[in-house]
Amino acid sequence: MPIKECVEDKKPGFRYGDTGKCYTVDDPEDEKALLKAKKKAIKQAIAIHGSEAHLNEAYRKIAQVIFNSYVLLNSNCKQEEKSGSGPGSCSGSIKSDIIVTRVHRDNPGGDWLASEREYAKNQYEKTGRINAGAVTATLDGRLPTDMLAKLPGVNKEHTNKNILNDFKSKPIRDSIKNEGVKEPIMLYVGFNGKAYIAEGNHRVHLADEFKLKDVPVDIRYFAGGELVDGNFKLRNFEKDTDPKYVKMENQLKVQKLNPKRYDQTDDIDIKDVPIYDVDSMSDEEFNAKLKKEYEEQQKRKHL
Repeated sequence: MPIKECVEDKKPGFRYGDTGKCYTVDDPEDEKALLKAKKKAIKQAIAIHGSEAHLNEAYRKIAQVIFNSYVLLNSNCKQEEKSGSGPGSCSGSIKSDIIVTRVHRDNPGGDWLASEREYAKNQYEKTGRINAGAVTATLDGRLPTDMLAKLPGVNKEHTNKNILNDFKSKPIRDSIKNEGVKEPIMLYVGFNGKAYIAEGNHRVHLADEFKLKDVPVDIRYFAGGELVDGNFKLRNFEKDTDPKYVKMENQLKVQKLNPKRYDQTDDIDIKDVPIYDVDSMSDEEFNAKLKKEYEEQQKRKHL
């Protein structure tokens, strides 16, 4: 279960998950102390999950603006008209069919990123592999079908002149025509900022043939590809992010790297923390309650 019993320095207590801070008591028979320790563990869980939910919403909004003002416009420009200047990058008014539902970043930057980028570049030059290096950002949502239909396939599937009628397309043709694309199309954006369809080339081209407006996507950026000039660049992400979210993200990183040293719970009052019947709850139910509780905590503080 999410809240687990733990022992530290031979003292019993409770922690959130496998890596949370272990809140211990001196006397294992002291029920009040044990209850308080469990509350502290739940408090930490609320802080972590609530902050993650808060961060995701903030980043989602930023990415939505970036994709609408830069990615979408540039995807419809001629090469000589491409620009990173946002709205008006090329002539013409384009209706947005972009929906960003989730963004996650895991890019420490600095020497680590430089090393990852060098490794990814070497792998690309040796093998042609675009998905080399660590995944530094992911984005889930829906993108216009005609945008994706222009992208190359990782294994050069776009060069298949019979892609609409080969042995892979025939079994799924009717399903896509009648029900659309259900499983997300996986895109890789490499260290050089270039985007490729990793999984779903046939589905994209069938969706384009049937004039489907948009399809679900799962975009994975490798070795800092989200920061490199290209059609799918998360332009000015750092600049467009409110400092409070950057601080929150850094706190979460510290929490995950060393939960025993850092306890990100200062904005939650222990007396307001409920005790859930955690033993009878699934992880999903528990996590849903954590996010809801965090929202309630913020309302009480008028944040």
